[in-house]
Amino acid sequence: MYLRLVRGADFGGTEEIYEKKTIKFKIGEAITLKDGKDVTLIATGQSVGLALQSAEALEKESISTRVINMHTVKPIDEEAIVQAAEETKGIVVVEEHNIMGGLGEAVCGVVCERKSLVPVKRVGIRDEFCTIGPTRELWEYHGLNKSNIIKAAKEILE
Repeated sequence: MYLRLVRGADFGGTEEIYEKKTIKFKIGEAITLKDGKDVTLIATGQSVGLALQSAEALEKESISTRVINMHTVKPIDEEAIVQAAEETKGIVVVEEHNIMGGLGEAVCGVVCERKSLVPVKRVGIRDEFCTIGPTRELWEYHGLNKSNIIKAAKEILE
């Protein structure tokens, strides 16, 4: 088991993403937070809030955006990924992690194995060592921001 805990975050990505009702999390079962038909954003952990903010901005540009909280990376919800690949034009994976060996790579693996012919873009830490600093600055340094998510979604739709 692996847990990632937020430390000292004071910016977007830490807001409540669920209504004040009981949510039943099931290991290996993703939660669709928003439905859409153009592009899918799949995120985990703190980056789910950022994905929701990005979806809101995309909607203002008439881009229908699905948002999936992939709260369990292993086992991964393959069916949610396949459904997103079949029902939208592509997937953007958003993660506060190295894009190698994390959620993005897992999503790419499912898409390839299932022969889903949609593009997958990954917004996260490129294959490099992460520096140390305040979360807000690190996310910005590594390009984990709304503008890069929006850019990746638009590239898929081109």
